[in-house]
Amino acid sequence: MATALDAIGAEAGLPREVAALAWLRAHPAGIVPMLGTGRVERVAAAARALDLTVPRPLWYAVLEAARGAPMP
Repeated sequence: MATALDAIGAEAGLPREVAALAWLRAHPAGIVPMLGTGRVERVAAAARALDLTVPRPLWYAVLEAARGAPMP
């Protein structure tokens, strides 16, 4: 799963953590990630996920990596 998240981040030049937040925001269930930090630099990095659009093929690549199986 980390490799799939790295692919998302690599396209935008962002770290895996930001890619993971962007992936969660793109989830069809409307997930709203909650940060567990008060460190300004981590909040600022996480805010970069708001500008990152995850293409559907990459979104499904992360899901399939997490599931360990392809989608039907």
